[in-house]
Amino acid sequence: MKHIKTRENTLIVLELETYNLDVIRRGVKLATLINGLCYIIFYAKKIDEFNLNLSYALIEAKKASELLKADEFIFKFYKYDKEFIGDLKKHIESLEITQLVLARDIESRLNEIFYGSYSNFLLKKIPNTDLHFVSSSSNSELKISWGYDSGISGILYKNNDNQNILSFSRVDKNTIPGIFFKCKSTDFNNGIFIHFKSEELIYYDVTDNLATKSQFQLQDYLL
Repeated sequence: MKHIKTRENTLIVLELETYNLDVIRRGVKLATLINGLCYIIFYAKKIDEFNLNLSYALIEAKKASELLKADEFIFKFYKYDKEFIGDLKKHIESLEITQLVLARDIESRLNEIFYGSYSNFLLKKIPNTDLHFVSSSSNSELKISWGYDSGISGILYKNNDNQNILSFSRVDKNTIPGIFFKCKSTDFNNGIFIHFKSEELIYYDVTDNLATKSQFQLQDYLL
């Protein structure tokens, strides 16, 4: 994305609870259409600092921002919701944001705080900013937080047939570490396994503990 001085700058807001690649993809597309700068900011609660799901989401979001050529990726911890709102307002003003892209489900959580809609609150506080909501429940090939349990640490190891097998026990050789997300609709180990390698993400489809490299990798979905 070209660094062109413009009044139309876009800020994509991500949170762990509503994290979705589609928010990034559509936000960058909007910034490209209006020929403006694109910033991505990822907010996480301080209590989630050591959350495996946060580790996965951060690495994926950073990689997505690089692949889509966003202008800057920002990550911030917060303790209180009002702190989150205050910091968001500060970034909107300092970056001269005119377009704000968020996951839609964030509105229901903040309703209890402000006794009104998040949309109305932001429009009152930041009247010169247009809001764009993307559904956080959209079903994409790489969507993890919808339809899957929270991630747990696991490994893949090679069996005698040279197949990758999911395990949660220590295996001394030929192992691939990562995070396993189990489908909520099954009692068996069916789901997605994600391996981190030099800030890259490699996705595996898991069926009854047997893992095969997924045909959908991050760059295939985004580009």
